[in-house]
Amino acid sequence: MRAWLAVCLLAGAGSLAAWSLPPVWLDWQPALLWPQPWRLVSAAWVHWNALHLLTNLAALVLLAVAGWRVPMQGRDAMAWLLAWPLTHLLLALLAPPGLLHYGGLSGLLHGAVVLIGLRLVANGQRMGWIWLGLLAVKLLIEQPWHPLLPDDLLLGLAVVPAAHLAGALAGLLALTGVTAVQPRRAAPRQ
Repeated sequence: MRAWLAVCLLAGAGSLAAWSLPPVWLDWQPALLWPQPWRLVSAAWVHWNALHLLTNLAALVLLAVAGWRVPMQGRDAMAWLLAWPLTHLLLALLAPPGLLHYGGLSGLLHGAVVLIGLRLVANGQRMGWIWLGLLAVKLLIEQPWHPLLPDDLLLGLAVVPAAHLAGALAGLLALTGVTAVQPRRAAPRQ
């Protein structure tokens, strides 16, 4: 549970620290991902306006509380940490043509939603299936295979549904990887 909250703190503190920097130094840019690989992490900290930052931070707080209540385990936090750069790598594959810049926590937050849902399922709670089902419906409604959604009138920026899908897939893939390499506990001797 502490590890989950630490990842939340890293995401939030990084976003606040990056707010005073020029976005072009840190944002996701497909042409710069290989020569400047830190962008696979730093892109999540970039926010295009104050409302974008506040909205993502509010969602982060909700996911921190949800993770605390579930409670999330260390391997869930490790998976979320691994999903962070993986989200932005997958976005390079899923991004609509012409997407030259991306920033924000939304992809990473979608990965956290998947991880919380899977933890609920692993804990035998039906709410996990509801949680994951609602996320699947949201992703389908957004149609991430299409170009950017028109500018959100409230946020004043274009929404990138491909980033939401990339984050959700990254969460699933990262947890699968962490689970596969986690040492198995020896069965108790009889």
